[in-house]
Amino acid sequence: MAAGYGATEPESKSATEVTADALTDLASRVDALSGELGLAAASLRRGSEDARTVGYRLADHNGTLQYLAAELKGAAADLVHITTAREPGRCPVEWGACPEHGATLRYIANEAITRCTRPGCARTWTRDASVLPCGEPVTHSVVESTGDHVEFCVGHAVDARARLIGATITALNAREA
Repeated sequence: MAAGYGATEPESKSATEVTADALTDLASRVDALSGELGLAAASLRRGSEDARTVGYRLADHNGTLQYLAAELKGAAADLVHITTAREPGRCPVEWGACPEHGATLRYIANEAITRCTRPGCARTWTRDASVLPCGEPVTHSVVESTGDHVEFCVGHAVDARARLIGATITALNAREA
């Protein structure tokens, strides 16, 4: 298999495995707690001076709960993506790639998106595609000069074409013709 492109074996499942549904449920409970905390903070801010001080402090922590709920929802979405990415016929590479430009992705944390860094490319992903498994449909066969064989999506095939000296890269549909 191409150096640096290998798929990893999934860790064994345990009885305490956290699911995307469990994270979504937890996020809902954190959202509910945030709502209750927001009501308590608003009520305190209408009280005495001492109560207002506590109310503003609770309001600050309410923002933390809202952030936590959003992170839990994002983690649930990532788990769904990872599960899908591990299905047969999906690209085994452990990071994403632009389907036109290859390994050109960068996660922009303050925007919570991944962008292709090639000037003029407007492609974006709503997850950190630079660290999550690719999972795009397999479209190309790559045979290295050593004889090792792997199948990649179009973006990783573009990248392999630029990086793997002596490799033969063939579109899968071209072999069927």
